[in-house]
Amino acid sequence: MRFPISSDKAHISLSFTWRDSFNASKKASIASVHWEKAGVLFNLAALCSQQAVFAARVTASGAKTAAHAFQVAAWCFQKLRDEVALKVQAAGSPTTDLMPDCLGLLERLMLL
Repeated sequence: MRFPISSDKAHISLSFTWRDSFNASKKASIASVHWEKAGVLFNLAALCSQQAVFAARVTASGAKTAAHAFQVAAWCFQKLRDEVALKVQAAGSPTTDLMPDCLGLLERLMLL
């Protein structure tokens, strides 16, 4: 809030650029701190899902680690869908991976 970032003339004009996770040739630049938060949170979810996939699930502690990491990834996608994606859509046209339907799908995928 101390440094308001938006396309408004009274605010700091700083665009954040992110590529679509499913189509690397598509990218979007939006002057919104919510857009940057969304990109960081999406990457955190992706990192947690990778941690879960590479956990040694043949042991009880490895399975517990994988389950927890998948749950954290699902939480990140849920948070993105319920709170951040709406703010991003208000600021500009986000990429497909940040649309509420896609985020809901990713959340449910993490919980399967």
